[in-house]
Amino acid sequence: MAGNDHIPPQVARTLLSVLRLKGRKQKLNFHGRYAAIADRSVRATGMTTFPAFLFGLALSLIPAVNAGAVENLTLSKGMNGDLIGMHVEHLVDATKALTIDDVTKADYQKQFLPVDKETLDFGVSSAAHWVRITVNNPLPEQLEWILEAEHPLLNYIEVYEPAIAPTYKIHRGGNYLPFNNRDISYRKNAFKMVTAPGPHLIYARFSPKNAATMNCTITAYSTETFYKNANNENLMFGLFYGAMAVMLFYNLFIYLSVRDVSYLYYVMYIALTAVLYLGLNGFGFQYLWPNSIYMETVGRIVISCTAFILGAYFAKSFLKLKDHAPRMDKTLSLLAALFGIVIALTLIAESITPFVLFGYPLMLITPVLYLTAGVIRLLQGYRAARFFLIAWIAFSLGCMLYPLRDYGFLPHSFITTYGMQIGALLEVILLSFALADRINILQTDKIQAQQKILEAERLALEIAKNARETLEIKVAERTADLAKSREEALEATKMKDKLVALVSHDLRSPIGSIKLAVTMLHEDETMAATPRKLLGRLSVSCGNLLEMINRLLDMSRLNAGQLIPRKARLNACTLAGSVIETLEPMAKQKGIELRNDLPEGMPIFADKSLFHACIINLVSNALKFTPQGGVIRIYAPEGHVNSIAVSDTGEGIDNELAPLLFSHQNKTLGLGTAGETGSGLGLPWCKDVMDAHKGSISVQTQSGKGSIFTLTLPPERPTVLVVDDQEVHRAQIRDYLIPLNVEVLESENGVEALRLLKEVCVALVITDIHMPEMDGLRFIQELRTLDTPRDTPVIVMTSANDVAGGGGGEMADKALQAGAADFVRKPLNRDDLLPRVKRFIMV
Repeated sequence: MAGNDHIPPQVARTLLSVLRLKGRKQKLNFHGRYAAIADRSVRATGMTTFPAFLFGLALSLIPAVNAGAVENLTLSKGMNGDLIGMHVEHLVDATKALTIDDVTKADYQKQFLPVDKETLDFGVSSAAHWVRITVNNPLPEQLEWILEAEHPLLNYIEVYEPAIAPTYKIHRGGNYLPFNNRDISYRKNAFKMVTAPGPHLIYARFSPKNAATMNCTITAYSTETFYKNANNENLMFGLFYGAMAVMLFYNLFIYLSVRDVSYLYYVMYIALTAVLYLGLNGFGFQYLWPNSIYMETVGRIVISCTAFILGAYFAKSFLKLKDHAPRMDKTLSLLAALFGIVIALTLIAESITPFVLFGYPLMLITPVLYLTAGVIRLLQGYRAARFFLIAWIAFSLGCMLYPLRDYGFLPHSFITTYGMQIGALLEVILLSFALADRINILQTDKIQAQQKILEAERLALEIAKNARETLEIKVAERTADLAKSREEALEATKMKDKLVALVSHDLRSPIGSIKLAVTMLHEDETMAATPRKLLGRLSVSCGNLLEMINRLLDMSRLNAGQLIPRKARLNACTLAGSVIETLEPMAKQKGIELRNDLPEGMPIFADKSLFHACIINLVSNALKFTPQGGVIRIYAPEGHVNSIAVSDTGEGIDNELAPLLFSHQNKTLGLGTAGETGSGLGLPWCKDVMDAHKGSISVQTQSGKGSIFTLTLPPERPTVLVVDDQEVHRAQIRDYLIPLNVEVLESENGVEALRLLKEVCVALVITDIHMPEMDGLRFIQELRTLDTPRDTPVIVMTSANDVAGGGGGEMADKALQAGAADFVRKPLNRDDLLPRVKRFIMV
């Protein structure tokens, strides 16, 4: 032996067999395990040397420990979730290429090694794992039982149940197969087994898609106990998710009441945490996404990481870290960003591997960071941090147990499996207490602040009480002075407006005459070029001066209340057409296109002269500042009722000047593209006109991209004046007009109607012929002499007697000659009256 320490291989194998036999006979597998290790070393390295012999001998001398040897699993009708790891032998397939035909061959049969523990936690692995289970049915008939994989998130599972030799019945499961492929509709992978009397070998293959936690723990149930246990579990989970739902809606209600962003983060965190646990427990795959492998794998990871991100933001907001612990605030922001990176990697890889490699370590770090943040704020005297710390201590224990179990560092048990959920429920409840305590703190602070305010108010009242008499005297004197000053200011304003009106009126005639004379001289072609050029400039200046005087006169009349808009029904398209016709020569001279894009027949209710002047003013301004080749449009803006817009393609207006355009105090003068100037009063005057109409003017502009000025009139119903001395006839017409949604005014005779028309503007007049005090014909004639409503359409009502005979046949013609627009016959007919009314009020 000294010269050659080799021993025959047969001797070594015999010794190893003895070691295994010893382990089985003693029901102590410590010897058997190390005998198997020596056996593998012999097979793998050919170690038949004397040291190998000594190694095996040393193993045989190691004291036995209490661990069960691999024995047959004896089936019975009373199995109730029995962990069967002690009855399992294990083979690692790093290539994932072995099949059931391969592992049942003699070479691989020898490589199966005892697991020697009740659970099958193989940590993080990318290899396939085969297990061999020897079961024995001692009953004289075949036995139905359930083989269950405890971990719901395994990727691929194949269970090979002996059938007619040498074939196997294959059961498949895992979350990379649709849920409806499972033997049993259950949150975990459970397989219906039917075992004939006697011993049998059952094989199971667990394979991950990529690297994943391989917790392959399996249990055995009788059929009856399986469903009973499943019902109990569902009840337990129902209580858990019900409590989560209650806390979610409770905190959502609180958020809607107090609008505290901490509650919003917390509500979203609870919601995603509940969905996360639905996925971890297998309920998500069973009920929410049974046909979506993507959601069961990638989606579940995204939900998990998003829940941790919301948890980080909740901690930041609840503890007010940004103001009181900025470094910890940045640390939690970094943590949230890292979870975001894990989400991105998971979506790119479409695999849970990034989460296994990076997400689990972050899960272990997260509770530590939360606890550190809570301790920092508690030491700073923030009372609400107490419940926060207690809540996260409870959750942290469960949160750390779960990945440690999946990595294989802790055994599979009820605590390691459900500790995270128990901690989560405690966390949700305690954090709700923390939020409630935070509200109490805020309320206390608020009460204290209110008390300070009340005290300050009390002191102020005492001071005020002491000075009240003196103050009241001074206030009374000051009020009288202000009232007197106000009266003087109003009187001065009226005098100023009257003076401006008088001066403007007196200046118009002489300046107009000067402009006429200058224009005539300018048109004299016999005059030299230089004087003609100067006269042309003088004519333009006179025109600008006249325009300014007219604006001043109108403004003074508006301010003095003398210029009251007499609104009538107008055709906006026709009105715009007249503006374009007036300014077309100027536009052609500058090479600018004027477009009237208003809908034909578009009705508006406005003072014709004032509104016409407003549009002319806007188009004239646009012509000044639009370069050659530009376009000026008059159109109705989409979505805006009773609005007319004027747009140009000029250089636009500086954003700083835009708010000053309509102010009388600020003159925003500028030179046009051809050197034109203006008074700077046009746009403020337009605003005064629109204010008098109870409408508005606005501008949208952008430097270099033109401007849009919009005139908006208030929505109004057309007003119809009915003049008839018979109340029954007026009531009949009023009833007929109800479907047209118009406002109806009534008058008993022409005199009263004329008085009413001086105060209000109507869109249509319907009048009878025969009335006391003033008949219909006289009324129409007087109506046409009024300033504003002279164009108001009039429908005359004539009786059948007037038309049929007695000289009355000429009555309708007389009415039309007097200025009536149409006539209807009495007795009135709805179908005859309404079309005529619609034609005039454009309903």
